[in-house]
Amino acid sequence: MVAAPGEQVRHLGLDAALLKYPGLRVAPSRDGSVTVSGDLHFRVRGPAHELIEDTYAVRIRLPQHFPRDLPTAWETVGRIPNDSHKMDDGSLCLGAPTE
Repeated sequence: MVAAPGEQVRHLGLDAALLKYPGLRVAPSRDGSVTVSGDLHFRVRGPAHELIEDTYAVRIRLPQHFPRDLPTAWETVGRIPNDSHKMDDGSLCLGAPTE
């Protein structure tokens, strides 16, 4: 049985992420996964304390058994070049699965 959308958001801890990143939206699916998509704006300090501020359009799919199963993420408007380290389906490499 798939949880109600609001329950999934709370269970996954997405409520805090949605407050921090108001450009993101959640869309549940019939298979129990959750998709978060929209504009991800960030502001950080780099290694030399320089300000780095940018926005990426993203789509992140959290599988039904997250965090046991890893999420899949895409940058959706082509700002990250295709020759960057990406998976066969065009999703971003988020790291190797752990055992």
